[in-house]
Amino acid sequence: MDGADATTTATSGTAERREWLAELLGRPGETIVPLGGGTDHAAFAVGDDLVARFARGGDAEDGEPADVSAEVEREAAVLRVVAVRLPVPTPEVAEVHADRGLLVTTRVAGESLLGRDLPSLATADALAEVLAAVHSIEAAAFGGAVGDDDFPLAAFAEEAKEHLAPVGSRLPAATRRAIATALGDVPEETATATFVHNDFGAEHLFTDARGELTGVIDWADAALA
Repeated sequence: MDGADATTTATSGTAERREWLAELLGRPGETIVPLGGGTDHAAFAVGDDLVARFARGGDAEDGEPADVSAEVEREAAVLRVVAVRLPVPTPEVAEVHADRGLLVTTRVAGESLLGRDLPSLATADALAEVLAAVHSIEAAAFGGAVGDDDFPLAAFAEEAKEHLAPVGSRLPAATRRAIATALGDVPEETATATFVHNDFGAEHLFTDARGELTGVIDWADAALA
């Protein structure tokens, strides 16, 4: 398939999904707008209040994505738990169509931090509060819906060291030294695992115009780690 054919196929698939979503959700087709997506999902805004996300491999036209249905159900289960346990909004489950690879949720207000400067130290404090709340959720709350991610802690530390190098000059000296010390003294792995978002990147953190944290999205990779 050449580039032109691939573009035509993608455009056709988007149009068919919009039409299908309009019928399924009882919304005018013009209110359903592609939001793009990452490697795992293709997302659509549905008016101002909903987001419809198709897991990659899902197909809204023929209903055959059995390979992603379990992932959709799992993410829905995670969202139901975190929605009532965090100090900021998360997408709330509106509809689940696992057989079509589709999860429909409420839309979080604000804009993604991706490509933007962290608005303030207060925002950083809010992020720390959210992380503390996330990590305090007991595994039993998910009823087995969340699996283990056994990526070694030492590997994360090495990756963090690489990130510290370019930003270190912007940190207070004492903070920079404390981080470097912590990364050089990684504890040995233990049998205790903690619930984590597992993709807590800027693209999934939303703030308003004042820099207030308004929500955390995309819990598809959440795990015990």
